[in-house]
Amino acid sequence: MGAAKEDLHFEHKAAGKLNQIHADSMLEFSGADFCLCGSRTLRGHVSKGEVTYKDLHDALPFTEENIVTLKASGEKIIQEIESRLKDGARGIAVPAGLKYTYDPSLPNGKRVLSVTFPDGKPLETEKEYNVVMNGPMAQNERFVKSKDYKEIGNIQKVFMDYFKAGSPWGDDPDDRVKVDNSFFFLFKFYPANDHKIGPLNYSFCMAINNLIKIFRLLPSIFEAVVVIHS
Repeated sequence: MGAAKEDLHFEHKAAGKLNQIHADSMLEFSGADFCLCGSRTLRGHVSKGEVTYKDLHDALPFTEENIVTLKASGEKIIQEIESRLKDGARGIAVPAGLKYTYDPSLPNGKRVLSVTFPDGKPLETEKEYNVVMNGPMAQNERFVKSKDYKEIGNIQKVFMDYFKAGSPWGDDPDDRVKVDNSFFFLFKFYPANDHKIGPLNYSFCMAINNLIKIFRLLPSIFEAVVVIHS
């Protein structure tokens, strides 16, 4: 089924390489404007070397899950991305043909800072797009009654075919999902890399980051107090 030049990782809280291969496979197969899929569809890493059918099956074990195309507004896409950043972003939305940046320290519903196409053009909230996504995401309340809802193929087969065609693979995910948080990057980690950090590290960095944000607000607070008392 192909080869891996190094161990290939999946993530649930970030867009790991296997997650990106999965999303890219759906986009290429469908010809949609862009793809959005759940990170939790991936359940295993792929080891360096020759990759077998079993390896890919273990990485994406859902044999009956389908790929769905539908019409959705930019606003609904942003809402879906936001909804998956709650509770520590335990199962983010992984895009293909689209990029987004978020700040995990902001309140729920306000964490997405930007959603753009690869050329930098912003996603338009009022515009309807032809979107491809995995079945469970498409079946939620936000999308299940969308226009042009259509099942077009098997998610596992498309993933395997794409993996084979693009082999060999390196573990080199791009920056389609970015965390806008300077403190996190100082420590060179993404808050969701399951195999790299634990919940205590995440909580510690979130606490420090919130303190930094408070200090950044102090000048504005001081100015407001001066104006009130002047």
